[in-house]
Amino acid sequence: MEFAKIKETCLYVSDLAKSKYLYHQQLGLPLISEVPGRHLFLRAGSSVLLCFIADAAKQSTEVPPHFGSGHLHLAFETSPAEYPLWKAKLQAMQIPIE
Repeated sequence: MEFAKIKETCLYVSDLAKSKYLYHQQLGLPLISEVPGRHLFLRAGSSVLLCFIADAAKQSTEVPPHFGSGHLHLAFETSPAEYPLWKAKLQAMQIPIE
């Protein structure tokens, strides 16, 4: 199988309101779905970012459960021309860049 890209990325978060503020309001990712106390699904280009409260999602009986723990990270890609603009925007919003 030849892989073209990662279709979705799943993060386990502790605060959906803070996650929604960062990814939807500050970074502008369109909101696809939200279930309070359980998850946010956001569009990231042609991919999907899934943000789950792990303890709530692992109780699922209708769809496969989503849960996990440990150190997680996420990296976004932008064009080389837009990189300096995004870097300045994130720094202005005091979002750490590692």
